[in-house]
Amino acid sequence: MEKTYSKYEQETRKYSKKDTIIALCAWLVVVVINIAFWVMLESFEFSRIKIRIFQLVLFAIIVGGTFIIVIARKQGLTSIGFHKDRLWAMLRFGLLLLIIILGFGLVPGLIYG
Repeated sequence: MEKTYSKYEQETRKYSKKDTIIALCAWLVVVVINIAFWVMLESFEFSRIKIRIFQLVLFAIIVGGTFIIVIARKQGLTSIGFHKDRLWAMLRFGLLLLIIILGFGLVPGLIYG
């Protein structure tokens, strides 16, 4: 445990208060976008396919914006949680989550309409 904590401390020392403020502002933008999306869905009638397209576009904007911030600030991918030493474990966990999401979300939706 001590090794993990010291590695975490080394990585977090690289970042300043400005990085914290940028991260909080980015989080606030994501919250505002999601609230605006929810208000838009409540105010207008959209088909399911249009809602899914909007969701994919919002996801792409959020993920793309995150990578743009990381690249513009010349920070490595470790600043957003991607580490080479734990890549295989991270990929397995992501695949497990994908199976869970597809199994409990998508498949029943397709079966029951």
